[in-house]
Amino acid sequence: MHNIAKQRASRSAFIVVSNPSGAGARAKANPKFTGLFLLGAVLASLTLWAMLFALGFALFSH
Repeated sequence: MHNIAKQRASRSAFIVVSNPSGAGARAKANPKFTGLFLLGAVLASLTLWAMLFALGFALFSH
């Protein structure tokens, strides 16, 4: 489950990084899309940080 979330987050981040102008143009055309896009970006980054924290905690807590 974590693997799928990580792949999804990295894939969306890659799309944003590789095609910022396309995403920006779409966001301008559709305000609802902008909100969803921001929400998705925040959730993806939070998930990524949570996974990193859990990994670090698991490694260094012993």
